[in-house]
Amino acid sequence: MSTIEAFDVWWHNEGSGMPPLPGEDAETHVRRICEIAWSNGAYKAREEILKLKSEVNCRVEHGAESNGHLEYVQERLDAILMCTKP
Repeated sequence: MSTIEAFDVWWHNEGSGMPPLPGEDAETHVRRICEIAWSNGAYKAREEILKLKSEVNCRVEHGAESNGHLEYVQERLDAILMCTKP
C-alpha cells in the first residue's frame, strides 16, 4: 500500500469523522488532527520494527550464521526503539 493509499484509508476511517471541538478554532483543530495522525504513524512504524526485531531475535536464538550481522541489526533496532518509546 502506498503512502497516499494509507492516508486515504486513515482519512476515510478516522480523520474525516473528527469535527472541531466546541470553541476550537481552525488552526487548533488542524493541529489536533495532525497530532493524532502523526502519533498513529509512529505507532504503525513501531509495530513493524517490533515484528522485525522478533524475527531477528528468533534467527539469532536458533543459531543462524550471520558473522555478526544479525546482532548488528538487533542493536540498531534497539536504538531505534529507544527513540520511539510511546
